[in-house]
Amino acid sequence: MTFIFISLRDIGSTCYTFAMPQSLGEGIIGHAAVARILESSLRNPAPAYLFYGQEHTGKRTLAERFVRSLLDLEVLDANWLSHPDLIIVEPDEGKVQVSVEQIRNLRERLSLRPARATRTVTYVPHADRLNESGTNALLKVIEEPPAGAVFVFVVEDLGRIPMTVRSRSVNLPLFSVPFEILKSGLMARGLADSDAAKLARSARGRPGLALEPQVRPNGGTAFATQFLNARNVGLRLELIEELSKACESESDSAAAWREALVFAMQAAGSALLHEPVRASVFGLGLLTALRSVGGALSPRLALEACALKLDGDAGRLAQLFPDFLPAPYPKIFNV
Repeated sequence: MTFIFISLRDIGSTCYTFAMPQSLGEGIIGHAAVARILESSLRNPAPAYLFYGQEHTGKRTLAERFVRSLLDLEVLDANWLSHPDLIIVEPDEGKVQVSVEQIRNLRERLSLRPARATRTVTYVPHADRLNESGTNALLKVIEEPPAGAVFVFVVEDLGRIPMTVRSRSVNLPLFSVPFEILKSGLMARGLADSDAAKLARSARGRPGLALEPQVRPNGGTAFATQFLNARNVGLRLELIEELSKACESESDSAAAWREALVFAMQAAGSALLHEPVRASVFGLGLLTALRSVGGALSPRLALEACALKLDGDAGRLAQLFPDFLPAPYPKIFNV
């Protein structure tokens, strides 16, 4: 396959309107009622929130958006994990459960004032991994939380969380998503009607299962199609996040990235006849991502820049990519 790259200066300055996700539920498939509850509580949040539901329903995605919002970040902020006022409670490396010592350290940290945000947020993505002693120690913190501190718990089986913790949390069940809502959500990501219906049926109400086949490393073709057809930059950034998670979860993440990006480049080449400008910009982004595999910069950064460039947001692009990129990189970053 011959892939032609065109200078962005030669393409022109065509711009496309776009909308970054401004709400917790935007781009999420289903769970609109839960998103509204979370939105309404941001100004005066409760001390603790407990997201629960079966695997692949979207509870962790929504919980993490809520955490970002509590920290006064954009709902898709890529650097949220490094926020100084975020505390993530997970088992130490090589351990299965969170220890009581970790909870004691948490209590000490919560005694400090927030460094940047208006509050400190403790995120527990696997709340069922607290041992009994750790749960009891955590309960004391929840009963008398420091001013403004918020806990966000995620668990699949609500029965594994002690009633004492449940009773002190806002319980947020994420049930299966109705077929029509799931199908519409998949079509909004660029899938054809028949493909969306097939995936929605096989997923049985779980958006994560419907999306998972589309983000496997060898599913770069599907990624490219959805990326180019997505209605706004917010959806594109979500697709990038899903692809990144799939590739990074492989034992050889570099090989997974290369395979996915090569498949995506083939699909972008096919789109040149129908959408030459957008396909060319996408191709430049893919090539840059491919060249960054195994280097200091993550391939997802090039894809995120491309997502913004497709909508003509030059200002955000300049912030994302500094001017120290190596000379051999394509000039997708010129603005």
